Amino acid sequence: LKVKKNMNPIYEQKLSPLIFNNKLARIQVKNKHIMSKRSLDIAYFLSFCIEQYKEAKQLSGAEAAKIFDKYGVLEYLEEHFEPLHSQSHQWILEDIEEFINLRKGEAA
Repeated sequence: LKVKKNMNPIYEQKLSPLIFNNKLARIQVKNKHIMSKRSLDIAYFLSFCIEQYKEAKQLSGAEAAKIFDKYGVLEYLEEHFEPLHSQSHQWILEDIEEFINLRKGEAA
């Protein structure tokens, strides 16, 4: 995402700074800086997942983002947004942990 000075301040206030991680740059901005509802829902969901993971693991946002980047977690969460976003935070955290462990096993 390219954040422009004239961007609607409501987006700047509601979105976590982690939203602007370059992995999230793939989210399309339509109609002159207005995100589609689906893109905004996905952005909120990804931010929520990062925040939940970092709190559960007692990590900084940067540490959590590094782990998510290393194992492709954001791509996984975005790809599986439909079934995941309606699950409990505990279920999502367990799914993220399982996904990371599977990726670690593939790397070994």
